[in-house]
Amino acid sequence: MLSGISVADLMQRVVRAVAPELSLDQFVGRYVLGQIDQGFPVLQLPDTDGPQPLLGMMTLRDLRRFQLNEWAFTHVGEAMTPFHRLRALPPGMPAGEAFRTLLESGEEQLPVLDGATLLGVLRRRDLVSYIERRAHRPTVTKL
Repeated sequence: MLSGISVADLMQRVVRAVAPELSLDQFVGRYVLGQIDQGFPVLQLPDTDGPQPLLGMMTLRDLRRFQLNEWAFTHVGEAMTPFHRLRALPPGMPAGEAFRTLLESGEEQLPVLDGATLLGVLRRRDLVSYIERRAHRPTVTKL
């Protein structure tokens, strides 16, 4: 079902990004509470349009490494998984291979990069949703 489909076809191009100087308590209040996303790209200027180098990813797993009483004094830049430790996907990677990479990583989403520049994010749920849509698509029979 993923044959002929690439990461670029399924990735989210508009993503909520977070600044490295944001405190963890502000991160939780602004980005985590009431949201389904479990990870966010960290960019120097997250509210600016246009390509930017990815600094890292801030996930719930990163957040859990810190005690609640540390959140006000710890910044996203200190808590995030830095760029050099991230698994990332190129936009041309076949979607099936990307799905395996996501499963192996244990992450819910991975950044899609051109070099160090963030192009988007591929989320596990986007792949699953695409597969479900394809599985339920009615087949057309020629007479």
